[in-house]
Amino acid sequence: MVDVILISITIIVMYIYYYYYFQENGEPEQQTDIEECTQIYKVTPKYRQTAIIENLLTDEECDEIIRTGISYGNVHKWTTQRHEHYPTTDNQMTTEWPCYKWLEQRVFKIVFEKYRELYDVNINLLSIEELFLSKYDGNDPTKQDSLEVHTDGNEFSFVLALNDNYEGGGTYFKDNGETVKLKKGDCLVFCGQQEHAGIKVTNGIRYIVAGFVVYDKCDCFRED
Repeated sequence: MVDVILISITIIVMYIYYYYYFQENGEPEQQTDIEECTQIYKVTPKYRQTAIIENLLTDEECDEIIRTGISYGNVHKWTTQRHEHYPTTDNQMTTEWPCYKWLEQRVFKIVFEKYRELYDVNINLLSIEELFLSKYDGNDPTKQDSLEVHTDGNEFSFVLALNDNYEGGGTYFKDNGETVKLKKGDCLVFCGQQEHAGIKVTNGIRYIVAGFVVYDKCDCFRED
């Protein structure tokens, strides 16, 4: 009986507090789309957060993507100028790739949820702009082994490690000077407007799936 009375008193006190608070201060304002996107592109502290999703893919799934990518590259070659400003040695993954559909679903289910946890975004307004298989070659001095500091042309990005049997490498963030090295199957998620770079691979070949994710609220902020 005493517990019931205490709970009732607590509820009444909270009601009175919030009633007079909102009478004086008004209803809390909702953040507008423009304000939210401005914060993303200014990379306020909230959007400097990064996270690692461990074991997003199994070893077998990673190997399947690498095999598919190498086979595709042997037939169609690897592109080196597909991205205008900061090109990588890569090939875009399309629905013709056998692994595309299940990888896409993994991104929708797990990666998008991580964006929601980190940045409080509406995941229904997230979409994949592009998935591509990229490689950094530390064995051949004529091949690309790193990527300079840059920002992506989208709101959110991720890097999915397909192997870890190489030396060097990793994703460097200029803001805090941190370099993140992933284990095979792990995925790094971050705001694409953070300045970041691909650290030089000194031995072996690093394979990653890079993902560009757009937030529909921010269409007017994105460069054509």
